[in-house]
Formats: sequence, C-alpha cells, structure tokens
Amino acid sequence: VDAAATIVNNVRASFMLSGDVEEALKHITHSLSNASRKLSLVGSTASPVSHALQSEVLPLVSDPNIIPKNVFDWEFNVLEITDGMTLCSIIGKFFETLFNFEEICVDTSTLARYIVEVGKNYHDRPFHNLQHSTCVSHFTFKLLTGTDAAEKLSKYQQFSILVSAVVHDVDHPGNTNLFEVNSASQLALLYNDSAVLENHHCSTAFRIMRKPNMQILSNMPKTVATDVRKMIISCVMATDMAVHFELIDETKRKALDGGIDFDDPKEQTFLGKILLHAADLSNPVRPFHMTREWARRISLEFNDQVHREQVLGMPVLGFMMTPDEKAFCKNETGFASFVVAPMWRAMSMLYPQLNFLVEQLESNVVVWKESLEKIQSEEEKTSTFALHTG
Repeated sequence: VDAAATIVNNVRASFMLSGDVEEALKHITHSLSNASRKLSLVGSTASPVSHALQSEVLPLVSDPNIIPKNVFDWEFNVLEITDGMTLCSIIGKFFETLFNFEEICVDTSTLARYIVEVGKNYHDRPFHNLQHSTCVSHFTFKLLTGTDAAEKLSKYQQFSILVSAVVHDVDHPGNTNLFEVNSASQLALLYNDSAVLENHHCSTAFRIMRKPNMQILSNMPKTVATDVRKMIISCVMATDMAVHFELIDETKRKALDGGIDFDDPKEQTFLGKILLHAADLSNPVRPFHMTREWARRISLEFNDQVHREQVLGMPVLGFMMTPDEKAFCKNETGFASFVVAPMWRAMSMLYPQLNFLVEQLESNVVVWKESLEKIQSEEEKTSTFALHTG
C-alpha cells in the first residue's frame, strides 16, 4: 500500500496535471495512507479472539496460569507479552481484583467480551496497540490502589477510570491529532479539528458498548450509568496533550491547597483525569530498559508519520524526526525532562509516596544524557581524526 502511495505521489510530481486530476490523486494518496494504518491486531475469523466473542460465558481471566506472577508490581513489563488473549486476561485480572461485580451491577461475561472486542480494535502499530492499553491499565490500577483514590472514590468511579484506561487509545491510527487536522481527514472533519483522536477513542468505546452482549453499563441504575459515561469521557479527553500543562498547574494547586476535596464531584473527576493522564505518560518512570523500548516504539510511529507527511506534501515537525541514535537520545532527554518530569513532580506533591517514580525518571534522564554525551564525544573524535588525516 505504501508503494502504491509512492507511485501516485511520483505521478503527481512528474507531470503537469489539471486541478481536478491533482485533487483526485491527492485524495487517492490520502486513502492509501489511511489504509496502510488499518491493519488489525487480530484479523482472522478463526482467531481465539473471535472464538471468545462468540462464547455465551466468558471468564475475565481465560486461564489463571497465564497471568504473570509480578502483574501487580510497579515494574511489571507488558512488553514481554504479545498474545492478545493473554493481554485481555491481564486487564480482566485488574477488574477482578478491584471490584465486587454484583455490587457495581456488572456482568463479568459481558465485561470480558467488551474487553476482548476493544482489544480487537487496537491495531498492530509499534506503540499505540493492545500492549499499550494493557500497560496504561496496569499503571492506572497501581495508581488507584497506591493512593487514597481506592478508599475515597466510589467503586463506580474507580470502574470508570479503569475502563477509561482500557479504551483511551482504541482504534488509534498511529499518528497525531495534528496529522489528522493537516490532512483534513474524515475524523478531523467530524470533530471540527478539536481533540480529534480523543473524541474518536471515546466514540469508538461507546459504539462498541452498544453492541449485543457488550453493554457493560446496562444493569446499572440509569443515573449511575450516565455518571459513569461522563467520567469515562472526561478521563479519556484529558489524555490530549493539549491540556497537559493545564493539568500539571491544577495538580500543583490541589497539592498546595491540601489535596483533593473528595466532597466535590468536580475534584473527584479531576483525580480520575490526572491518574489516567499520568498512567498514559508512565513509560519514562519505568526501569530504563522498558523506558527505552517504549521510546523506540513511539519513535517508529513518529518517523512513519513524517514519511506520510512527506508523501502527502504536508508540514513536518522537526522533533518527530529521529533518523539516528543521537536525535533519538536528544528527543527523549528533552521529553522526559521538560514534559513528563513536571507532571510526575506535581503528582508526587499530591501523593509523596509516588516520589520513587520521580527518582526513577531522573535516573533515566541521566542515562539518556550519558548516551547523548557518548555519541557527541565519538563524533568529536571522528571529526578530529578526519581533520588530522585530511
């Protein structure tokens, strides 16, 4: 598909074309670009996922023996797991551990089918895939149980936040909001260029929820189901990086004012927002070998987007290009230091018990800087040698 897009683009570049033909070819190129990003993680009708969706009774954990022993540890590494049903079962385990399902009026088979269907709608991208959903669900679970959120928020609110983690990037196309806007995609037109992907993730999550045997809120009292829906939407929308620094400032204010006021529904929702947003940006606070691999994966997606932007003749953001190890280390140093670190420092102000995550992040930044300095030193040696031998 990418090759076909390149051929069409070469035709556009090589011939004098009328406006109508040029526009038609541009549309074809854009369609091909979209098509190449829609490879599903699970496409076969005979897959375990499809069989699971057809089951009348489906457990949240398909086989207890497949759940890693360290799944409840902060250092749990989801990158070691690639099987879709195992990932869905791990997510199911978090729900199973947190909730009495009779108490929150949720049918476990319905929830299990919903998780599997959501998993099916994560695509085979380097970063934004079912592993990422599981990774964020894991860290959301740890933040819920590692702070006072599990004690102070209602079980329905906790359920909302964990569902938000599962669905927060569902049907992600592997590019940024800016790409959608600049390419005038159907999603950008649908959502008027505003938080395009976050709106799409929410919409997809609730459209899946309307399918037969996947209506996970159907047994809840109507007013409760409405509140759950509102909180899921609020949390997912808060993963938009456009509101990142606003969330940081508000978190600092809450910390300085004595913490979250759990008698205020707005502040309860705010806590859900920052917990999910922090979990979504948790890779830089993990052990470095995990941090580096997740960084490599998002770099692959960014480079792929740059390629598509070049094919489509769109503007390119320089920071998304990491053609070599030097650019890669430089990008990650800046991202961890100036984007992620302020958020986790604010989180540790609100919850001092999370300071060990800030320490891990700072340790990772040192490693990134050392790697960058090593590369720069090698470049200087090479340049000096070339100068003396030239």
